[in-house]
Amino acid sequence: MEGAGSGRLDRLSGIGIQLFQRHYRISLLTVAQDVRYRHVMKKQISKGIALASFVAVMSTPLHAQTTAPVDQPPEQPVTQELGYGVASALASVFYIPAKVTYAGLGLVTGGLGYVLTGGRSDVASNIIYPAVRGHYVVTPNQIKGIEPIYFVGAPPESPEPESYAAGTTAPTR
Repeated sequence: MEGAGSGRLDRLSGIGIQLFQRHYRISLLTVAQDVRYRHVMKKQISKGIALASFVAVMSTPLHAQTTAPVDQPPEQPVTQELGYGVASALASVFYIPAKVTYAGLGLVTGGLGYVLTGGRSDVASNIIYPAVRGHYVVTPNQIKGIEPIYFVGAPPESPEPESYAAGTTAPTR
């Protein structure tokens, strides 16, 4: 009996080995096809990027070098410009977090103002607009004093009052 069962087991294990070999062969073919596909796609994408770069470079206008007008002041030395750049970067390290915090608190306060006044958007706008407007970065021209730094922005422009003909009423909001 042992011999009969053993032959059957050998035959089943042989079938299992054949199935494993077929699956392994199919898997290897699939991997090879996948590698070839990726290689082809990589070449196609590289060609597309090269073409797009070529078109972008060739479509930009070329400007002739012109001389500077006579009435402009001479350029400042590179070291001085570097100093203004470093100073503006250091100032921005402290200025940006302060401005973002101020703007965030202005948004929260404006939202509370809107809710507490029963949905009056003019109250919220008068709080939010100055908080979120203004400069968020310090530039070298601001360090030089050429441009002003606006921490608090301008309030929203008030709408022009409309004139209504006699007998008509103003629209309600």
